[in-house]
Amino acid sequence: MGQKYKVPSFGSERRVFDTTLVNKKFNALSAEQFYKNLNRLMVNNPPYEADSAVLNEIEKIRVKAGVEFSLTQITLPVAKSIQEGYAEGYTP
Repeated sequence: MGQKYKVPSFGSERRVFDTTLVNKKFNALSAEQFYKNLNRLMVNNPPYEADSAVLNEIEKIRVKAGVEFSLTQITLPVAKSIQEGYAEGYTP
């Protein structure tokens, strides 16, 4: 006969999970944070080849897989436009 099941002990190190809703976190991102994350995520989740025309255009503003995105690395008028467009596109 087998042994009686014993519930594993987690000790004093209990994992704490952030229960903030994903949408709430996403909506709290700045334009810069959004594009930094986009560039990071595209490394392991590459865009479709069909999107290459758009990707070639947005590379001009440093939106590309693996590239460090920073609003300080593009011209001020373009950076301002990105921030304004991002803010206008946000719909809670």
